[in-house]
Amino acid sequence: TKSGKDKSVIATYQNNDPCESKSNTELTTDGKVIFRQFYENSSGACLQHPAETKTYSYDSNTKKLTINGALYGEVIKLTNSEFETKVSLGDENGDGIKDYAVEYGFK
Repeated sequence: TKSGKDKSVIATYQNNDPCESKSNTELTTDGKVIFRQFYENSSGACLQHPAETKTYSYDSNTKKLTINGALYGEVIKLTNSEFETKVSLGDENGDGIKDYAVEYGFK
């Protein structure tokens, strides 16, 4: 999470959970986005929640990513192997300015 005021890092999230780290998001060429989330149950087994499929669109001129018709974020990096999206948040650090998260994806 970065400050909307000065872009300084105000929080980080490193997923060290081996089960949860299996979660993934797939953007298909036909405009579908598939979310796959994993969790560890009370017995310690790694299970997958039912996959969730939605539609997406990307405007290469504005760099906006829309999921199910709602603005999701701004694509700030897009290569053949990497994808970074800037997602607006509320005021996470209490300075009166909305902050944002950067989500990273890899192929």
